[in-house]
Amino acid sequence: MQEMNEQKLWESLSYAEKNMRLFRQEKATLEMFLERRAITQEQFDQGLVALNRLLGVEAEA
Repeated sequence: MQEMNEQKLWESLSYAEKNMRLFRQEKATLEMFLERRAITQEQFDQGLVALNRLLGVEAEA
């Protein structure tokens, strides 16, 4: 049931809203990797640039 509601919500979002949600999820993953020292600050920064390029979303502070 919850999965169906999430699907309806996702479908109701605009293209830009979907991209922003994906950006935030991926940024959170990068932040987790950085906190656990699985990646360097440079790799984190490069990841944000790549996300911006792919999703057309400005990096958030």
